[in-house]
Parts: sequence; structure tokens; C-alpha cells
Amino acid sequence: MHGHQEGRFFHGYYDGYCYLPLYVFCGRHLLVSKLRRSNIDGLRFVSEIGRLVVQIRRQWPRTRILLRADSGFCREELMVWCEANKVDYLFGLARNARLVAEIAPELATAEGRSHAHRQTCPAASGTSPGRPSTAGAGRARVVGKAEWTCSESNPRFGRDLAPA
Repeated sequence: MHGHQEGRFFHGYYDGYCYLPLYVFCGRHLLVSKLRRSNIDGLRFVSEIGRLVVQIRRQWPRTRILLRADSGFCREELMVWCEANKVDYLFGLARNARLVAEIAPELATAEGRSHAHRQTCPAASGTSPGRPSTAGAGRARVVGKAEWTCSESNPRFGRDLAPA
């Protein structure tokens, strides 16, 4: 962001002043687009998600709804809301040393695959089977993706609602 726009706030992760837009898609169709200040938590938009869920269910009552979002939305209140409203979810989790240690074998395998194909340097990856989450309600679990891109690891993690 340039200048001193109204509503600008410093965001430590991005190390700068910014807004954090909220986009909700269904496939390639944009359903919601809101410009939000970077000091507003994603939980403030549960009502927006609720409004969409009601509209979708009114039109297509048996449709499975999957809410996918980054780690900024991985909040206990939102996961509880999703489970109470029969909305499946997959939210990113911030990387930490404990999670990386959990998928160390998968990361080693991905690194070996990446080195074996060094000419094209593809991303080699594997996934952990998913373990029940120690925090949270219901059937949530933590899943990991062990990815190695050329010369470095790129592990990613998420929380999802495990199948019943």
C-alpha cells in the first residue's frame, strides 16, 4: 500500500501496511469480495459465511459445502460454527517446529524425490495421514504436506474435518 489511506494498519507477517481482502469463491465464481482492514480478525466475517450458507442451502439443500481458508481463519469459534452448521472445512495452520518434526520422514522422502529429478526441479511432496487434533471440537484433525522445492523444504499444514 502506498500513502496514508484510511483504514491502513501495520501487519507484522507482511512487515508493512496493508489491507487483507476477503474473497469467497465457489469454483471460479466470485461470491463475496470485501476489503477489510488488516487489524480485523477473520472471525468478524462468520456472519458473511453464514449468510452464504443459508442462501446455498435454500437453493441446493443436499449440497456439501467445504470452506477452505488460510491460517488467519483457523479459529476455534469458526470450526465449532462449521461443525454445528454441517459445513466441512480445511484451514491452514501456521508452521511450527513441532508440526515439522511430525512429518520429518515425509520431508526426507520428498527431498530424495526432488534430488532424483533435479533437472526439472519439480515440487516433490507427500502427505501425512492426519492425526486427531488435541484442540478443537468434534472430529477435526491436523494434516501435513511435506513438499521439497529444488533446494528447500516447504512443509504446509492444515486442520480439516475428518470424515465421519
